[in-house]
Amino acid sequence: MHPRLNQTSWGRNLLLGAGLLALLVLLTPGWVRGQNLVVDGGATKIVPPSITFDNETIGETGQGTLKQFSGSNTFKLQLTLGDQSTGRGTYKLFSGTLGGEGEIIGNDGTGSFKQFGGSNTVNSELILGNQPTGRGTYKLFGGSLSAGVSYIGNEGTGSFTHIGGTFAPGSLGIGRESTGSGSYTLISGLLSGADIEEIGTLGSGTFTHIGGTNTAGRIAVGDSGWGSYKLIGGSLHYSDYLDIGNSGTGRFTQIGGTSSGHEIILGSSSTGNGSYNLIGGLLSTEDEVIGEFGSGSFIQSGGTHSVTIQLILGLLSTGSGTYNLNAGNLMVTGDETIGQSGFGSFIQASGSHAVNGDLVVGIGTYFLKSGQLSVSSDEVISGSASFTQLSGNNTANGLTLAFDSTDSGTYNLQGGNLSTMNETIAFGGTGIFNQTGGINKVTNTLELAASSIGSGTYNLKGGQLTAGTIDINSSGTFNVLNTVTTVTGDVVNDGTVKTTNAIVTWNDTFTNNGAYISDPSKQTFNNDLEVGPDGYLEATHSQDMFTVRGDFISTSTQNTLWDTNHARLQFAQGGAENDTMHDFYITGVDNGPPGDVTIDTIVDNFAWRLLNITSQDINLVDGNAADDGALYVGVLMGAEVSGIAVNNIVSDSTSLLNIYYDPDLALNFYLGGKTYDLAGGNGQLIPFHTPLPPSVLLLGSGLLGLGLLGWRRRLS
Repeated sequence: MHPRLNQTSWGRNLLLGAGLLALLVLLTPGWVRGQNLVVDGGATKIVPPSITFDNETIGETGQGTLKQFSGSNTFKLQLTLGDQSTGRGTYKLFSGTLGGEGEIIGNDGTGSFKQFGGSNTVNSELILGNQPTGRGTYKLFGGSLSAGVSYIGNEGTGSFTHIGGTFAPGSLGIGRESTGSGSYTLISGLLSGADIEEIGTLGSGTFTHIGGTNTAGRIAVGDSGWGSYKLIGGSLHYSDYLDIGNSGTGRFTQIGGTSSGHEIILGSSSTGNGSYNLIGGLLSTEDEVIGEFGSGSFIQSGGTHSVTIQLILGLLSTGSGTYNLNAGNLMVTGDETIGQSGFGSFIQASGSHAVNGDLVVGIGTYFLKSGQLSVSSDEVISGSASFTQLSGNNTANGLTLAFDSTDSGTYNLQGGNLSTMNETIAFGGTGIFNQTGGINKVTNTLELAASSIGSGTYNLKGGQLTAGTIDINSSGTFNVLNTVTTVTGDVVNDGTVKTTNAIVTWNDTFTNNGAYISDPSKQTFNNDLEVGPDGYLEATHSQDMFTVRGDFISTSTQNTLWDTNHARLQFAQGGAENDTMHDFYITGVDNGPPGDVTIDTIVDNFAWRLLNITSQDINLVDGNAADDGALYVGVLMGAEVSGIAVNNIVSDSTSLLNIYYDPDLALNFYLGGKTYDLAGGNGQLIPFHTPLPPSVLLLGSGLLGLGLLGWRRRLS
């Protein structure tokens, strides 16, 4: 049992001066043990002008308090507050200097340090809550504190409250060991100089930043343990990087204040799990990785987030990164990648998202539910990626789906506005654009299957599509399905266009060098319909309708693929001149009158079930390689006949172009089964066969009546 200090006022005696200290020690035996100082047994002592010991223990097994109002206190080895499990030690530094090798606030017991002024210099380790049962608190109201290494909650529990003054640790660990639990509250003042701050090294650590400034090299929240950083106000800066969820679990919440630094990493290692919740304030970094080897999540519901170089979600193969933008502003000066080698997901419910470089969705997804997305360069949806736009506005210089041969990219436009300069659906690989709503506006060119290794499909199921030019290359497919829609822009089809249960209007010139399939649908061409030598139309249903307001220019040689003898063709006022004059190119071979047959039997010769030219003027032009040609139709509506001439059909004067019609169809009865000369040229309007004269039909009907009457009499 060590003797304790008596109740004589140490402060009163030592104020006599440093020269009386040795005499006071001799007069009060028991509180100084050789070169060690022990304050215990409920004693409260005051530091004289200058003392030096090897070790100082305040509250060894009982309670002890040491106050310093001025002067200097130097310990060569260790200052301990609350040494044993029953010990309770308190140190209050008002002014003066305190310094030594190491400080333990709460070794096995309870330690409390309050600094109102002066300076406290720890050359080696400052520990709060050293052993599992240790509890240590430090409250810095003013003055300066410096330490080589600082542990708040080593194996025990540590708490640091920073209300004023300056704290400069070489490194800072909060919740160091697995049993350690530490907390740091920065209300005001300056915390700076640490090469690394670890919040949750192996244990549990929290940092609450209300005001003041915190600057460090690297800050790790959830290094290998569990860590939380809450930034409410003040300023945070890291010259190296902010590591949230390195190998452990890290949570960063920013409600206000300013956070800035070189780089942020969420989920650094494969076991790491990091999240950042930006509610308000300003966040600025150069680079940002959400899900490097591990899992990272960023939720922004306010504030401003600025990344000056690059933002990546899902960097490496095991990495997984998600970003939820619910409100606020996200600005990326460089490039942004969602799913580089790992998986990335970006969900934008609102707010503003601006990317000055490229936005690349690789192995990942982007959901635009509302808000503004603006990309100054290109959006590339490639790898195994998809972009779904429910609403909001997406503006980009260019959009590419599937870049390399093994890539796949899908864009689902369900609502909102998509505006680009150019769009490429499959440069390489497989690209699919599904539009069920919204507006897609392409200022220059929308291109499907831009290269021979690309397969591009555009499925238009609703909404509006506007482009300068729509190029559908040989491996491209443009589908219009189950909708009423208008497509604006010149179309050049070298692949496949298919309309299914649709009513579609093509506003500008449509050039078909591939397959145009109607199954069944109604299509209107407000300008010219041009069919090249390799192009053809396939429309096998009586509901299929083609309306041409401009010229129908066809030089197709694909008679075996062309199938319109069940479809209807009509000309209407419009086109570039908005008039009733139309050129109609004839590509069929003149095989003469087919006889007593229907249009269904006339195949492989560009025939139509119905041609309607009501109130229109048609100029027939030879469109095949032969000198002459013919058009076979079931019904011809709107022919303006006068005598033996058709006044609104003009035949090419250099070729013999005939039109054949079925005289037995009721809609053709106005033609009387006659042959007419076409206005101009050598062509004629000719029936399939010579119909029976009306008198023969009457005689036949009369004989049939007499036969029926006799049959009835025999029955009676």
